[in-house]
Parts: sequence; C-alpha cells; structure tokens
Amino acid sequence: MNSIKSPGGSLFPYFYKDGEIHCLKYGSFYSNKDALFSLIKSEEEFILETT
Repeated sequence: MNSIKSPGGSLFPYFYKDGEIHCLKYGSFYSNKDALFSLIKSEEEFILETT
C-alpha cells in the first residue's frame, strides 16, 4: 500500500505495533485559532474518508 499525506502532513498509513494508525499533526497555531480549527476539521474528514 502506498502512503499518502494527511492535511497536516502526516503519512498514512503509519504502522505501529502491527497496526495502522492516523498520526495527527496540527503544527503551531497559537495566534491563529481559525487556522487551527480548519486544520482539525480537515484532519477529521481525512480520517473518516480513509477508515
């Protein structure tokens, strides 16, 4: 299976202890909560599409 990148830049699938997990990467958005929440929403949609 080929790896793809999530909206936050994490590789999927990420193999851990004989299984696949979604690694979440939100970066540093301390001063821009709108960008943070937008990225969180994108990551949630990505997880739902790939499970």
